[in-house]
Amino acid sequence: MTAYCTQADLVALFGEAELLALTDRTGVGTIDAAVVAGAITKASDLIDGYIGARYALPLSTVPPLLKGFCEDIARHALYTVERPKNVDDARDAAVSYLKDVAAGRASLGAAVTPAPAPASASGTEILFEPGDRGMSREELRKL
Repeated sequence: MTAYCTQADLVALFGEAELLALTDRTGVGTIDAAVVAGAITKASDLIDGYIGARYALPLSTVPPLLKGFCEDIARHALYTVERPKNVDDARDAAVSYLKDVAAGRASLGAAVTPAPAPASASGTEILFEPGDRGMSREELRKL
């Protein structure tokens, strides 16, 4: 699993005071790195879940777009009480874009390698063509 952002990224973007307020659940006066790491992992796993079907993981280069999405999703995950609307909106926008990536309607950028097409274990393609029914309903009723 690749973490798409760091604690330092979150502090730089949202401020130390916000991270302290969201993570210092024991009142020691410092940012709880384990809580932050858990939120980043949760956000990164969510991102991988959406992009993994279309792109080879782990990504060789992380697009700045994913870093921003991870920051917004991790921030959302850090809230344990009612979130401000802008925090919900940022997470929702990130997830909406990730859904578009998964559906093939959006891209992560040219620098990211698409996932190879799935192949069967034997390396051969298996095709199935349904045939006609063996018996009709009327024929079954006669039995």
